[in-house]
Amino acid sequence: MPQSLDLLYFSPTGTTRSVIHSIADGLGASSTTTLDVSSPGARLSAPRLAGQCLLIGAPVYFGRVQVNAAALYRTLRAPSVGLPAVPVVVYGNRAWEDALLELSDLVTDAGYCVVAGAAFVGEHAYSDAGHPLAPGRPDADDLAIARAFGGSVRDKLNAGPPVPLAQVPGKRPYREPHAEPAPPPVTRAADCTLCGTCASVCPTGAVHCSTEVETDVRLCIRCAACVKHCPTGARVLSNPAVDKVRNWLLRTCPARREPELFL
Repeated sequence: MPQSLDLLYFSPTGTTRSVIHSIADGLGASSTTTLDVSSPGARLSAPRLAGQCLLIGAPVYFGRVQVNAAALYRTLRAPSVGLPAVPVVVYGNRAWEDALLELSDLVTDAGYCVVAGAAFVGEHAYSDAGHPLAPGRPDADDLAIARAFGGSVRDKLNAGPPVPLAQVPGKRPYREPHAEPAPPPVTRAADCTLCGTCASVCPTGAVHCSTEVETDVRLCIRCAACVKHCPTGARVLSNPAVDKVRNWLLRTCPARREPELFL
């Protein structure tokens, strides 16, 4: 097992972060470096990777790696060619389609050897009390699976030199997203205390808070981090376009999906 491990992830609402850290617990490296690139400032330059193994995660948007994460990950360079890497994608219980293959290709292009991969479920960005879409995921069972997966990766690496995965599910060229962006979250002024939490957690700097809360529609990625972190419930993602998607997901993807692991 490599002694040093880089943890690299984009995780606006914390679901990818939880999965990555649980896998890292199972891997049991003697030293880890956490590179959380969820904030705009953390993506101003390419992450400095120095570990002997890379554990990298990203959320899935429309069957692809989220575009802000993908843009940053294209700048990655392994500190040494052929080091092992484990790409992990987190999706909202619908489908992950080409995302894991895309993330695997990105780290391969960076000079790493993809030795394992996984797709986990996280609470959907559009989930709310009236439309529970994988609520509370990843849950305790998911994180237990993540830790066990980390242990399996450790055992594989302990068995000898890095052996690449024979095949990662997905198709090339990757699917093109067809959905139009939904309207962004809005603020119910009567419930807003102007605390600034929404602006501080926004992964793209789209939200600004002064005498009122304003959202830059061009920058908003509809991750709902501002909604899920708002302490008074003033920030909401509720409009006909989002509700249409929510209702479709409730009809078509009601069954619990389990993590998919590749070793």
